[in-house]
Amino acid sequence: MDKIRVIKLSLRCLRFGWLGLIPVIGIPFMIAALICYRRARREAGREWNPARRHLCWGVGLAITDLVLLSAAIVLISVAVFQANQ
Repeated sequence: MDKIRVIKLSLRCLRFGWLGLIPVIGIPFMIAALICYRRARREAGREWNPARRHLCWGVGLAITDLVLLSAAIVLISVAVFQANQ
């Protein structure tokens, strides 16, 4: 395991998680955060990750982004459906 690479992936995950909060433009960043999370977890394995807190926050933000995006899509779909009736 290359600890420097794992730390960089963890910090990148956090950055992408924050950028994912930007409406519409943030979708690719949300996906990138999830990919960085998966890579960092795979590379770290069972060893200690000094930037684990950043990694957890990054994936937490990405999941929050996903939930907010899903809620927005549902609300917009319901509004459009009701407007067409």
